[in-house]
Amino acid sequence: MKKVLLFGHRGAAGEAPENTIAAFEHALSSGMDGIELDVRLCQSGEVVVAHDAELARITCKNLPVDAYCYSDLKKLDAGAHFSEKFQGERIPLLCEVIDLFADKLVLDIELKGRGLSSNGLEQKVISIVREKKIQERVILSSFNPLILRRVVALAPEIKIGLNYIDDPVAWLRRVWFFPVSRPYSIHPAPEMVDDRMLKFAKKRGALLIPWKVNSEHDILKMLDTEADGIISDFPSRLKKVYNVQANREKN
Repeated sequence: MKKVLLFGHRGAAGEAPENTIAAFEHALSSGMDGIELDVRLCQSGEVVVAHDAELARITCKNLPVDAYCYSDLKKLDAGAHFSEKFQGERIPLLCEVIDLFADKLVLDIELKGRGLSSNGLEQKVISIVREKKIQERVILSSFNPLILRRVVALAPEIKIGLNYIDDPVAWLRRVWFFPVSRPYSIHPAPEMVDDRMLKFAKKRGALLIPWKVNSEHDILKMLDTEADGIISDFPSRLKKVYNVQANREKN
């Protein structure tokens, strides 16, 4: 069986509070090759690791991330919602995650944003990546092709990944984005992965790395379709199934 890159989604969103240091540490200890994490700008301009625009799901606050300076944001508990065991986990800075994990894991950094214009996130992330000299250790990904086009224009040396979900504009991402900015990887939802998707990726020289592949059935399906990587909320399960399958094929 060929080597497949294994990533923990939001660190290990099914096994620890998402996008926290605890989740990234769990992904590392589970044997992942990389981690996927989400970044946004807070009010004071720092790049913070958070998926939702609003804080309600992971903290007791109903305000958006960009309503907080980081000095206040870092005081919020981002772990207690998952379990008491993780009480006191904080929303980390991207710089913090890079310092702790970039020498051990590939970082798939998803840039969040739905607007047509930039709020400066791309520029700040690129600046951090260059300052830390980790261009070869990161993939900058997004569902928003406009964000990725700006990344390519600003930093053509950094790999980009196009995220897919099966929505009404999925075809537009393929038709409009690929001829302009060829990504290093494409990240479809597992239900979108079939022979046609695999051929689509290979024809364009992009790695196929589906995201949120969580059930044993879906993990085995991705391995069977020869995906180049797998992103899962459950890194322990992903690693176990991968090892079992690899040993089975070896024997």
